[in-house]
Amino acid sequence: MMRIFILESTARPMVLTAMIFLLLSWVHAVRGNDPEILDVTDRALVKAAQKVLPCITTVNLAAGFKAGEGVEGPKDEGIGAGLIVSTNGLILTSAHVVRGAGPVKVTLADRRSYCGVLVASDVESDLAVIRIDAENLPVVEWGDSSKLAVGQMVLTVGSPFGLSRTVTMGIVSAVGRTNVGIIDYEEFIQTDAPINPGSSGGPVVDIQGRVVGITTAMASRGGSSQGVGFAVPSNSARIILEQLIQEGKVHRGALGLTIQDLDTTLAKAFGRTSLEGALVAQTVPGGPADQAGVREGDIILSFNGETVTTANRLKHLIALHKPGDRAQLTVYRRPGPDTFDVHVTLGRRVDKTSTTEAPEALKEKSPSLGLVLETLSAFAARRIGLSSVQGLLVKKVDDGGLGSVTGFKKGDVILEINEEPARDVAQFKAAVAAAEKDKPVRFKIRRGESNIFAAYEPQ
Repeated sequence: MMRIFILESTARPMVLTAMIFLLLSWVHAVRGNDPEILDVTDRALVKAAQKVLPCITTVNLAAGFKAGEGVEGPKDEGIGAGLIVSTNGLILTSAHVVRGAGPVKVTLADRRSYCGVLVASDVESDLAVIRIDAENLPVVEWGDSSKLAVGQMVLTVGSPFGLSRTVTMGIVSAVGRTNVGIIDYEEFIQTDAPINPGSSGGPVVDIQGRVVGITTAMASRGGSSQGVGFAVPSNSARIILEQLIQEGKVHRGALGLTIQDLDTTLAKAFGRTSLEGALVAQTVPGGPADQAGVREGDIILSFNGETVTTANRLKHLIALHKPGDRAQLTVYRRPGPDTFDVHVTLGRRVDKTSTTEAPEALKEKSPSLGLVLETLSAFAARRIGLSSVQGLLVKKVDDGGLGSVTGFKKGDVILEINEEPARDVAQFKAAVAAAEKDKPVRFKIRRGESNIFAAYEPQ
């Protein structure tokens, strides 16, 4: 079971206390009105569990194989869950449960055991497909994860601590959860249903018994449930499942971009009030976005009609499409027409599309950013792959200074200041000195092999 860590060890009892209080309040509220509501809900939950349980398997690594990442204790080594997705023995589970494994032991609901073989896996989504030699198996019914709402009641099924086909209940705590730092492509369903080591690969199920997510991780301190679990949405899982079965791997589209989120200061610097959208920090020359006319400094607002709320959201939307697919982007550009549409043919992703975190907003006013700068030398330019020697090299960044808070790092090269090529230190100082509230200075920076943006606004 993958785990992420939270700071408060008291979180679990607090969550359980809150859930008990809410349930008792609900029971008290309905008793005086319509006690049948409780019976109806109870029967619905039982029916949902009965519908999905025959389709859930326990997955154990065969003896001698290394356990999946994040599993603690000998009893829990290599234990996970899976769901039957075809009558002829295909089972979907989490990739980290079977990572690096050969044969795995798969146990069905009727206690029959099979030797399963890994068909294909995709570590970037943490999903894998196993095959067993069996026929006429019951299969899960898929639900539409896009229709999930915060507060909706759900069940989870897994094998926590080796206790096969354990059912727990909770609600959807959040949808579209990103930046958790577990896998490459994150747009998780978050639930408070108790999840423990051994639950990975099991389903999240709605009250109709339909699978709406695949459990992949929990927030934990000490290896037990703290009331925060994460699941891959079913709509994404089904697309990945189809490719793993048909092609043995996932082919993801690419725009050829480096993108980042907007913060308040960057938004102002680009003439925006909304923080929605993905800021284009760099385009790959000759790549799909570049050929379509997308430029550095553009802000992508939608992808095929889907609103782009964050850079991670755009990354996820692109990843759900294959190379060669056509897409329409709504782009904001300043100056010029506020928004316009471009059509692009997706390329094949080779290197991961990078999402660079935007710098934090400044917290105090200072005439100096606490940086040591020097004009870029020809040697330094060649070393970092720049064709031009124009720019300012950041030699030092004072810890806690405004340069550090703004996002500058030692080794950065400032390429542009307010869309003008960076020529010398005097130009930099003049621009910073002239900055005003609500009129930030915008910097284009070369960091490693990527370009990003930063902005400075006096407070």
